[in-house]
Amino acid sequence: MSRPEERPRLADVFPEIAAEIVRLLRKDDASLAETVHELRYYGHCLCRPGCQAVLTAPAGSAGTAVCQLEDDGEYMIWLSLDPAGNTITDVEAWGDPPWSQSTDQ
Repeated sequence: MSRPEERPRLADVFPEIAAEIVRLLRKDDASLAETVHELRYYGHCLCRPGCQAVLTAPAGSAGTAVCQLEDDGEYMIWLSLDPAGNTITDVEAWGDPPWSQSTDQ
């Protein structure tokens, strides 16, 4: 298993989605928005076939808190948070997320 600092940043792998998360988060939680560019990319979530989430922390790190980001009243992105509620552990985008065409696991 590689160390977190050896993993690519989510913002380097999916720059558009990282920018969108920051834009939407700044409306409600500026301190959480500031952490987005440091998030690491841990690959696709394998919790079930067809899951559209990507991990930004090791699998199993999420708590029960979810931050639902919306734009013009429509949910765009769901962020799972760690048990303390201050670290994004995975990202699920609605519609056709940029990673839906990616084949890495």
